[in-house]
Amino acid sequence: MKVTFFGVRGSCPVSGPAFSRYGGNTACVLVEPHDSDSKIILDLGTGLHPLGDHLDGLDWQLNGIRELNPVTAKVLVTHLHWDHIQGLPFFPQANREGSKLEIYGPIQDDSSLVHTYHRFMSPPFFPVGVWDLKASISLHGLHGGETMTDGDTTIKVGVIPHQGGLTLGYRIESDFSSLVYISDHQAPSNWESGIVSDSVIELCKDCDLLIHDAQYTRDEFDQKTDWGHCTYDYALMVAKASNAKALALFHHDPYHSDEQIDQILSSVIDQNHGKINKIYAAFEGMTVDLRQHSTILTTSP
Repeated sequence: MKVTFFGVRGSCPVSGPAFSRYGGNTACVLVEPHDSDSKIILDLGTGLHPLGDHLDGLDWQLNGIRELNPVTAKVLVTHLHWDHIQGLPFFPQANREGSKLEIYGPIQDDSSLVHTYHRFMSPPFFPVGVWDLKASISLHGLHGGETMTDGDTTIKVGVIPHQGGLTLGYRIESDFSSLVYISDHQAPSNWESGIVSDSVIELCKDCDLLIHDAQYTRDEFDQKTDWGHCTYDYALMVAKASNAKALALFHHDPYHSDEQIDQILSSVIDQNHGKINKIYAAFEGMTVDLRQHSTILTTSP
């Protein structure tokens, strides 16, 4: 599988010189199995807009010339907070005839996923509804513990502790490799005791790459113990406990500058003591090829 990051921030998008290297868009990751033309999109944050430009081969150096091709993709949404869903109406292919998007997300107790998304994309919150878009879009609710297949690709669904509604994590197995995506993870207040949810360990066990929430420093977590996230130390703890081969720190706090993320990455590497083979701080444009044993294909920021 080839994994490319288009949005790596949590909570809200940011811009400016302090965020230029890691990027300021919210959660969106493209997964491309090598043995098929299928595309899997993880979350629909604001990174979905540059992902669409990438799929169109947009070249800003050539006066914005792009190829207007439709896309077929399976979309896996972790939860329905704004930073994970607000990119859909700004995805060029979503408003293009011939595109097909199968969107999967956590089932809601009080309504269907279709109704929930319709509430978000309707006046007065937004002028365009889901069904106004030209693509063929279907929405499907998921429970934890489900398994889906797409050709030779298997997708396993797990429940992740998080605030504000059912939150899912995904394990994708393809090309004899495995990727686990846990964008938002509420650590227990006594996280230093080593407690990790059984459902998280089961999902992550022996994976080739774990993309994991790493939003807070220890001091920040002490002030936000119930805000739905975890420290970068806890991300490393989860990776070690599940025997992950590589770890990508993700969902960077919107207040963390490039230099702060550099320091966070350095701290995690120092704490690793050789247990995890590779550790990255995810940045926009970063591509990892799991067939090449998680070798990074782009330069670090």
